[in-house]
Parts: sequence; C-alpha cells; structure tokens
Amino acid sequence: MMIIAIFVAGAIVRASDGNSLYYVAQKQIAQGDRIASDDLALARLNLPGNQSLYFGSNEDLVGMIATETISEGEAIARSELTDQSDNTLWRLVSLDLARSDIPISVMSGSLIDLYRLQDRNLSASSGVEMTELVLSSLVVDEIVPGGSLSDRTQIILRVRLPEVRILLDAYSRGPLLVVDHV
Repeated sequence: MMIIAIFVAGAIVRASDGNSLYYVAQKQIAQGDRIASDDLALARLNLPGNQSLYFGSNEDLVGMIATETISEGEAIARSELTDQSDNTLWRLVSLDLARSDIPISVMSGSLIDLYRLQDRNLSASSGVEMTELVLSSLVVDEIVPGGSLSDRTQIILRVRLPEVRILLDAYSRGPLLVVDHV
C-alpha cells in the first residue's frame, strides 16, 4: 500500500509541474521558409498561462511557413507560422557585388542588411551621409562566387515584392554593402 501511495504521489507531482513538450527551432528559421522536420526539436517547457500560444508536441508543423525569423532554440509561437503559402509575395533577386562588400560569414540562410555606398567625393563636398540603409533583415538564398580571376560575387536574396523596386533602384544608383546579422 505504501509503494502504491508513493507512485501515485509521484504521478500527481509530475502532472502538476506544468512542464509539457513544445516545439523549438533546432536552427535559425528564416521568414518565408517552409518548415522541415530537421528544423524542429522538442523541449520540456513550463509556460503557465501561455500554453495555447505555442505549438505542442501533438501538432504537425512540417510544411508550414515561417511568417517571421525564428532564432535557434526559440519556442515556436503560433503567430510565427502559417499554413498559407505566400510565395506570390516574394521574389528572388540576384545582385552582382564586389567580394569585399560581402562579409565572409554570409551564407545561404543568413539574415543581412543592405546599405548603399554614396560617392565619397560628392559626400565630402555636400555634407550628405556616405551610406544609406536600403533594406534590413533580408534572407540570403544563395551565394555564387565569381571565378578565380573575378572580384565579383553573385548574391541571391529573398525579397518581399513591394521591396524589389526599392532594392533595384538603390542597386542602380551605387555600390551596395552587405552587413551580416550576428
């Protein structure tokens, strides 16, 4: 009888501790990415009063689309994923940039900011800023290095449709500099 009481007490304590299994990001997930099983891990979390805001272990997230960037280890909130595809709102834009304007840490899946570099002579004489933030938190889809004799690198970015014109306008007006998120 005593042994049964100990097991029952243990079961009650485990059931009342508030910890449950929830999905967390196993790696950084970029906005617009389709969720794959290797993007996810389960973690035992205590979310008193907030359980309904996060995806539990009994739900299927594979195939859903990230509506915002999710950091590695972050619990996945319901507001961060959708089952509606928004591919019509995104475009892949290829830019040909100088290798020296792209940090070596940038790779496929990186989040970057793009700055436009203005003419140094014009900036000095007019007092105008030498750099201008063009777009922030863009996702790098791919990087294609130039040949061994080239100092150019092709970078392919995932860009929201309304931002494509902004990016192409800045690209046509001067060199762009990539800044990596760390």
